[in-house]
Amino acid sequence: MTIKHEDQIERELKSFTNQPLPEKLDQQIYEGFANGRRYKNRWDVFKHTGLSVAALFLFFVLSVNYIPGFQKVAGDIPGIKKLVEMVTYDKGLQDAIENEYIQVIDKANENEGMTITIDNIIVDKRRLIIFTTLESTKDYQEVGFKSIQLQDKNGVTIGNHLLSVGTYQLENNKGSLMIDFAWNEDQDFTNELTLNVEVGEYNFESKEESERIKGAVPLSVKFPVDLEKIQLSEELIINQSVEVEGQVIHFEKLVSYPTRQVLYLSYDEKNTKDILQLVDLRLENEKGEVISREAGASINGNHRTISLTGSYFQNHKELNIVFSKVMALDKDKTSVVVDLEKSTLLEAPDQQLTLRDVTKTNMFGLENTLAINFNITPGIDGNNHFSLSGSFTDATGKIFHSGQQSSSSGEYSIYIEDQEYKSPLTFEVNYYPVYIEEEVRVRVKE
Repeated sequence: MTIKHEDQIERELKSFTNQPLPEKLDQQIYEGFANGRRYKNRWDVFKHTGLSVAALFLFFVLSVNYIPGFQKVAGDIPGIKKLVEMVTYDKGLQDAIENEYIQVIDKANENEGMTITIDNIIVDKRRLIIFTTLESTKDYQEVGFKSIQLQDKNGVTIGNHLLSVGTYQLENNKGSLMIDFAWNEDQDFTNELTLNVEVGEYNFESKEESERIKGAVPLSVKFPVDLEKIQLSEELIINQSVEVEGQVIHFEKLVSYPTRQVLYLSYDEKNTKDILQLVDLRLENEKGEVISREAGASINGNHRTISLTGSYFQNHKELNIVFSKVMALDKDKTSVVVDLEKSTLLEAPDQQLTLRDVTKTNMFGLENTLAINFNITPGIDGNNHFSLSGSFTDATGKIFHSGQQSSSSGEYSIYIEDQEYKSPLTFEVNYYPVYIEEEVRVRVKE
């Protein structure tokens, strides 16, 4: 399944790059999908496959009895225990359910022994979470999506979204799953939407993406949206700038939606470094409690739009933006240049990065593919977070796009089409284990 997005979305899910990468990650990219875990190969793989900010492959088994305040809601909305188990990773969604910010749908469609039911939805101007149940008359253990499409009441496809979704793990021919649509701009939904999907048995053993879904069946469900229940966003103007070792960051505003918060900031054009990430970015209240964490980001020049998990339904006396350090490179050291003909590394940010080799491969089931393989030495904190942009140029300046990227402990590979290039090739760095060590606090509300 391939979901296209705006090319400007380059550094999605930045919040997860401050977590240690597991060994054998390239294999986990396959295994995680089958086992209901989110992909760990989190750069252009997400952009090209539609996976994003929320770790929707995780199914939690925490009992609703241990989540304060949820008992009341559990008696009011059908199947709420199942909902709670599916959103325990996201405090913002927990708050939404606890405050009954959810719409009951109960609409279904059946075709060729497959039935998909839209049980409930949570929707605001930036996000639509669809809680679904799938039943099959066939003895499948796992069912996946070949395609997913969302249309308004006029039949117009609603695009330019990030999509997070996993596979149905069936027990007794039945399973539940969330489908999470997210947008970088406010949406004006119609009062009826249509979810179009193709579902079939998921074949994990196939490395060919086009062959992983067997016997795909089309299903289409129209469902109502109560527009009057979509609550408005709340905006806090910040208009503050901070300086970290001579690098200036402008914090503009924080906008809160029922399912997430969005922080707008920019980096000063006079900065001598390219800021790649504000590490461990979070919101804290007056007690120093973390109430919201980064869940994704998009980039447009020097401007950043950062999504946080949300605290819309909470009323805090004080809010502070906090981050522990800054990932940054000198602006003249953000390129990686590779001579394909000689298999040599001509330019890199520093000596931490070395070129291992350039090989032909069929990784991810891709044909006619070159793997450019690097080794990366951990930084002073022991981390070796490294990734490249999804686009690159040849010696003539012609722009190309890579397919997949993978990483394991100390190793990184980017996969490009095997064709004639005018060497050398130039890639831009997205992440690199070099940091400015300084904790920063910015008062948002007092």
